[in-house]
Amino acid sequence: MVIFFIARLTTFITNEVQKVFGIGFLAHLIDIYRELLPEIRADVKKHARVIMQDRSQYEGLDQEDIDDHQRGCTDAIFSCGRFNISSHFMGQKLQKNYQPPNEFLEVHARLSELKKSINYVSEVEVLKSYAKGLGQFECLEWMFEWVTAVYYHRKKDKLLAFKHYEKAFTLGKYVAGESQYLLVNQYIEACAKCNKWVAFKKGVAWADYLGIKIRWLRGADRSEEALKVAFTFFEYTDYAVL
Repeated sequence: MVIFFIARLTTFITNEVQKVFGIGFLAHLIDIYRELLPEIRADVKKHARVIMQDRSQYEGLDQEDIDDHQRGCTDAIFSCGRFNISSHFMGQKLQKNYQPPNEFLEVHARLSELKKSINYVSEVEVLKSYAKGLGQFECLEWMFEWVTAVYYHRKKDKLLAFKHYEKAFTLGKYVAGESQYLLVNQYIEACAKCNKWVAFKKGVAWADYLGIKIRWLRGADRSEEALKVAFTFFEYTDYAVL
């Protein structure tokens, strides 16, 4: 029964990764998994209880320190597990090897500025055409939807704002990074203003999963009553959109 559950879960996860990021990214993840498999097996056998422990114990280490201080490396591996150490350094390596292109940074910066000062929805369309020409539209589609949602929010068009907030929320789930706090809070507010109760609860659940603080829901209480109180406050309170 457990094996069946794991198989179904694995199929679901791989299908979701492929749907959001594409088959090439999924293949890249599988290659990384295969590379780390020996370390994972070693940890399962020798350090089953510490595989998931907090990485903060070795966050300050870098590859040069490990090379210069072999004993420190050995201690770190013993405490945290080979998989934790190997995946930590692999993550650092991948970050160095996969820097975003300048075109991406340019479009992202222009969208950030446009979100603050947009006056016409046509401004989004002009920048969208430019981004498509650079091959950067798909990876920033969530942000185009967000800027459009902000435009309609400021125009007091709640339904159109919600439509674009929902798209931005869905597309940005795994790529919005530090923008998640503002995006998710604005999406939750839009849900309340359009009386989208089920979508509101899903937005709250996603925020809780990411550890994002929600206005009017600062505590741990997620009872139906607490959610309805927050829903009401969001429905009748307007916040400045940053």
